[in-house]
Amino acid sequence: MSEEKLAHKWNPKNGTHEDLGIKIGTPEEVFWTDAKRKLENSILMYTESLKGDKLMLDLANSRIEEEKAKFK
Repeated sequence: MSEEKLAHKWNPKNGTHEDLGIKIGTPEEVFWTDAKRKLENSILMYTESLKGDKLMLDLANSRIEEEKAKFK
């Protein structure tokens, strides 16, 4: 069972901590949750990058074919 705590954010304006309303677990649970989130974001960014690369490759192939057609 995880030990739940409330996350707080320091508010420099009035010198207090504000409750963010976020429950966090044990340090290990927080570590693995953060690692999972970062990996999911990394995979998403990589996937989006591949989609962009595929579009550019298709565009390059089409332009190459257009240029070849000019010399036929």
